[in-house]
Amino acid sequence: MKLNSKLFTISFSGILSILVIGTFFVFFHFKNLEQEIEKQKASEIKNEFERILDAKKDVWLTNALQIAQNFEIRQALKAGDREKAYRVISSLGNVFKENTNFKNVAVHIITKDKKSFLKSWNFESYGEKLEYSDGFSYVIDTGRSFCAMEISPLGLRLKGLFPVFDDNGKITGIINFEGGLNSIKRLLEKKDIYFLYFMDEKDLETAKSFSSFPKTKNLILSQNDYNKEFFSKIQNLDKNEFLPGSFYCDSDYLVYFGEFEGFSNKKTGRYMLGINSQKIKNIVASEKKFIIWIFSSFFILFSILVVFLIFFINKTIISPMKHHIIELNDNANEVLSSSNEVADSSNHLAEGASEQAASIEQTSSSLEEMSSMTKRNSENSNEANKIVEDTKAVFERAAKSMIRMEKNMKDISEAGSKTSEIVKSIDEIAFQTNLLALNAAVEAARAGEAGAGFSVVANEVRNLASRASEAAKNTSVLIEESGSKIQSGTILVKETRMDFDSVLESSLNIAKLVNEIAGASKEQADGIEQINIAVSQMDKVTQQNASAAEESAAASGEMKSRASSLKELAARIEAMIK
Repeated sequence: MKLNSKLFTISFSGILSILVIGTFFVFFHFKNLEQEIEKQKASEIKNEFERILDAKKDVWLTNALQIAQNFEIRQALKAGDREKAYRVISSLGNVFKENTNFKNVAVHIITKDKKSFLKSWNFESYGEKLEYSDGFSYVIDTGRSFCAMEISPLGLRLKGLFPVFDDNGKITGIINFEGGLNSIKRLLEKKDIYFLYFMDEKDLETAKSFSSFPKTKNLILSQNDYNKEFFSKIQNLDKNEFLPGSFYCDSDYLVYFGEFEGFSNKKTGRYMLGINSQKIKNIVASEKKFIIWIFSSFFILFSILVVFLIFFINKTIISPMKHHIIELNDNANEVLSSSNEVADSSNHLAEGASEQAASIEQTSSSLEEMSSMTKRNSENSNEANKIVEDTKAVFERAAKSMIRMEKNMKDISEAGSKTSEIVKSIDEIAFQTNLLALNAAVEAARAGEAGAGFSVVANEVRNLASRASEAAKNTSVLIEESGSKIQSGTILVKETRMDFDSVLESSLNIAKLVNEIAGASKEQADGIEQINIAVSQMDKVTQQNASAAEESAAASGEMKSRASSLKELAARIEAMIK
C-alpha cells in the first residue's frame, strides 16, 4: 500500500475513532449529568442557607452584646427593677423594628440562677425556673457568649446568649436575644429557595402550644409563615424518613434535608430547603446543548485539522522526501564505495598491526632475557665489590700487623744491643776475677803451707772466671749473630710492609673500579627494566591497535552491509512513495 493511501486510511480511522469515543463519552456524561447537577444544586442551596444563618448568628450576638453592656439594663438587673428594664427593652425593640427587617424579635433577660426576669413579649410572666435550656447553663458555667438553635416555649428559635457582668466581673444574668427564622425565609425566597424548619414530636414537652401545628412524619412545623404548596409536597413524599445531609428530587422539587446544631454540639430541629425542579431541567438541557456544541465544534475542528494535516504532510514531507530519497540512494552508493575502501585499508592495517605486534613481542622477550642477565651481572658485581671490600679490610689489618712487627723487631734489636753490653760487662768481670785469682794464687804460694788451701780456691775461681769469660764470648757471638739476623729481619719487614702498602693501594683501586662497575650494572639493569616496561606497553598498545584494526575491519564490513541495506531501504521507500 502506498504512503498516501496509508495516510488517508489512518486519518479516516482517527476521525472515526474520535467520533465513536466522543459519542460514548457524551452518552455516558449525559447519563450522570442530571445527578451531578442535582447534587451540585443541593450543595449550593445548603451553602447559601448556612451563609445566611451564620450572618444572622453574628447579628444576634452583636445585639445581645449591646443589650448586655447597656448601663441601665445592668443597673435594673442588679436592683431587680423590671419596670426600668422593660422600658429600655421596649425602646430598643422599636429601634430594631424601625431600622432592621427583624419583625419578630424577642428579648429575654435571665438571672444568674436561671430564672426568668423579663420577657419582652409578656411583661406579666416572670420568676419561673428555666431548666429546659442547655444554653443558659452553658453561659452561666463558662461566662462565654454563644449563638445556636434551641427549643423554647416559643418553638424552635435562634438564640444569641451573652452574659451580663457587674462591676466586679461577676455574672449577674444573661441576655437572650432570640427570634424565628422568617427573615432567613424571606432572603431565601428572593433566590427562589423554599425553606421549612421543624421540631421533633418530643420537643412538644417544651413548646406545648405547637401541638396543633402541621406535621409531616414525626416532625412538627415550627413557623407560621411558610409556602403551603412546598409543605404539601413534603408531606406527600414517599420517603419514610428524612436523613440529614441527603437530598431528594422529582419532577416538581429538589429538596435538601438538614439538621440544626444546638448548644454543646447537640442536634436540635431539622430544616428543608427546596427549589423548583424545572430549574434543574433547564440547567441540564443547557449543559447538554453546551456539551454537544463543544463536541461538534471539536469534531469539526479535528476533521479540518486532519484534512489540513494530510495536505501539509503531502506538501511538506512526502514531496521533499522523494527528493531526499534520491539523495539518500546516491549517498548510500557513496557510503558503500567508501565502506569497501575502508574495509580494505582496515584489513591491511590489521595485518600490519599483527606483524608489528609479533615483532614487538619477540623484542620484549629478548629484552626480558637481557634484563635477567643484567640483573645477574649487577648481583655478581655487588658480590665482587663485597669480596674486595673484605680483602681490603684484611690487607689493612695485615699492614697494621707488619707495622707492629717492625716495631717489635726494632725493640728486639735494641734489647740485643743491651744484652751485648751486659755480656761485655760479664767478660770484664771474669777478666778482673781471673786477675784477682792469679794474685791470690801468687799470695798463697808465698804463704807456703798456710796458703795451700787458699791457692786451691784461687785456682777454682780462676777456672770459673775462665769459663765465664768463654761463655760470655760465646754469648756475645750468638748475640752478634742474632743482631745481624734481626737487622736482616727488620729490613725484610720494611720491604714486606712496603709491598703490603702497594697491595692495599691496588686493592683500593680494584674496590673503586668494582664499585663503579656495580653502579653501572645497576643503572644498566634499571635502564633495561624501563625499556622492558616501555616495550611491554608498546606491545600492549600494538595488541590493542591490532584488535582495533580487526574491529575496524569488522565495522567496515558491517558498514558495508548497512550501506547495502540502506540502499535497499531507499529503493523500497522510493517505491512506496511513487
